[in-house]
Amino acid sequence: GTKKVEAIIFHRHDWQHIPPLKTMPFRNMENLRILDTSFVRMVGLYMDLPKSLQFLRWWQCPLKSLPTDFDVMSIVVLDLTESIIEEFLGPSVTSMWPFRYFHPQEANYSRTFSQLKVLILKNCKNLKSTPDFRLIPIATKLVFEGCTNFGRVHESIGDLQSLVCLRTWETVVL
Repeated sequence: GTKKVEAIIFHRHDWQHIPPLKTMPFRNMENLRILDTSFVRMVGLYMDLPKSLQFLRWWQCPLKSLPTDFDVMSIVVLDLTESIIEEFLGPSVTSMWPFRYFHPQEANYSRTFSQLKVLILKNCKNLKSTPDFRLIPIATKLVFEGCTNFGRVHESIGDLQSLVCLRTWETVVL
């Protein structure tokens, strides 16, 4: 059954004319580690995605920021290539679960993206800046290639002791 599924690859190239993928069926997939939903719209509660998820590729993600109910505790690789994302996390994300505060500098960083090592935001034309890197303290690879509306790199990048690869080709950094 669904409890044994470890990987799902689900691509649609013309997502505007196809019904979205519902998140509820993922709820019982407790061993799902790899989810590739490129070119797919998902609807529902993002907390329905299993806690075991370690790899998420969601090319052309139609969201402006990651959902506030997206439990990211086990994610190691997050690839949002060609998404319309403007901010890695929306301004209200820190006021909601699992956060308790309004400002990222006051958030409980031990509970946010604590396992994330690879973040790929390639060709995200609307991305305005990097995330606060205190949210992803063990990042080893960051890709911001082709982010043409990019404004700035968060000063906490200097705190990333494990970072070995930073790719910003065709990205203007102010």
